[in-house]
Formats: sequence, structure tokens, C-alpha cells
Amino acid sequence: MDSLLSQDVQPSQVASKLLGRWPLIFLMGVLGGMVGLAANWVLPPTYQASASLGIGVDPNVAVPYSDNVQYEADLRTQDLFLSDSTLEAARAQLSPTLAGSGASDFRSHLRLDHFEGEWYLRATAGSPADASERANAWASAATAEFVAAQAHAVKAGEFQALLFSVACKPEVVVADGRSNLWSCDEMNLDLDPNQVSSQLLAEARLSHGILPGMVISSARSAELPSEPTRQARALFALGGTLVGLVLGLLAALSRRDWAGWTRIGRGSE
Repeated sequence: MDSLLSQDVQPSQVASKLLGRWPLIFLMGVLGGMVGLAANWVLPPTYQASASLGIGVDPNVAVPYSDNVQYEADLRTQDLFLSDSTLEAARAQLSPTLAGSGASDFRSHLRLDHFEGEWYLRATAGSPADASERANAWASAATAEFVAAQAHAVKAGEFQALLFSVACKPEVVVADGRSNLWSCDEMNLDLDPNQVSSQLLAEARLSHGILPGMVISSARSAELPSEPTRQARALFALGGTLVGLVLGLLAALSRRDWAGWTRIGRGSE
């Protein structure tokens, strides 16, 4: 069987053929873009609502963290907000339709953004009310999970202090390389250190890595979105155009057309 492009057809002939068929390729690209835009308008509208939580370090209970520590704290907060436990708690507040079939399905309607200490919990749905309800349920669950984790983080810190029978701090810092003067206080341990270690490990796990001193400083509920989201319009148009161009090229390079052209070329030799 003959191949799609016969060996008798040179690259220059291919280019010439494509240039001669450029109106067809252009028309197919335009039609593809129009079909993409039409598909975007035909699809049901999607609305997005956004709640927000401001999370930072309380200077009354902790010194400000360094940039690296703050970055790690933000990653742990992100993991907590997107965890299955948080999403399941949010789904429990919603109707089965809005809750979805599971945490993964529910997560597909969510988006988490972070900017300058503010977390934006965004949710999409087919109506403004449903989008707002989803976002607020997620924010409510995230708040409860964070508060519980932060309490366990504080408890873990308390247990950690019990692991040492003596706590020392420098009273006088001596210069010239000489030894500092330290003040050490003995602590009375009423708990078995092994018991403290197991409780510390349990509290650390329940803290989900949240650090002591982190608090929710602000919270804003999601409002009803006024307009549907249409950010994907350009992607639909671009995708349709690319598909149309590919179909146009395939039409211009059709097997039947090239086979006939090759036979004509051979007959003229």
C-alpha cells in the first residue's frame, strides 16, 4: 500500500500544496475557535465564592518566627485546610448534592490561595447560593480544625517542657570568652517520662504540625457572587482553534488527495 506521503512527493511540493490550501486550513481554524466559544457559552455557568481567614503569630504568646519557620508553618496550615479530615467536616455541614461523593470530589470544587498572611478559601458551584454555602462550610471546618490543632500544639509544648528536670537560662552574659553565669531551677516531675513521651507524641500528631503561637486574627464569610466565572473562555477558543487547524491540515494532506497527486506527477514524467 502507498504511504500517506509518497516518496515521489518532495518537501517543497508539500509546502506548495499547503500554501495552496491555506484558505481551507484558515477556515477550519476559525470554525474551530467559534465552536469552542459556543461550547463555553452552552455549558452551565459556574459561580465562585470566597471566604478568608487571616492567620499569624500572636506576639503576646510567641516571638515572631523567621521567614523559614513562617514558610514551614504556612505549608502545614495549607495541608490542614486541604486534609481529608477538614473536608469531611465541611461535607458534614452540606446537603448530599453539595457535599459530593467524597473528599476527592468535594476537593475538585475548591481552591486555596494565600497572600500576605490571608488565606482565601474559594468554592465553585452552579449557583451563587451554593458556591457561598460551600465556601462558608469549608471555612467553618477549617477554623474548627485549626483551633483544635493549635490547642494540641500548645499541649505538646507543655509536655515537652516536662521532659527535662532542670531548666537553665543565662543570668549574666560575660564577654571576653569567659563562662556565662547561669541560673538553673529544678522542676518536680510527677509523671513518668515514658508516659510523658507517649502523650507528647499523641499531642504532636493531633496538632497536625501547627505551631504554638499561631492564631486566627481575622475571618470573613463568603458573599454571594454577582456574576459567573468565565475565565475559561480564552482556553475554549484556543482549544477549538487548535483542533480546527489540525483538522484543516489533515484535510489538506488527505491520503486520497496525495495519492492522486502522486499518480499525476508520475504520469507527467
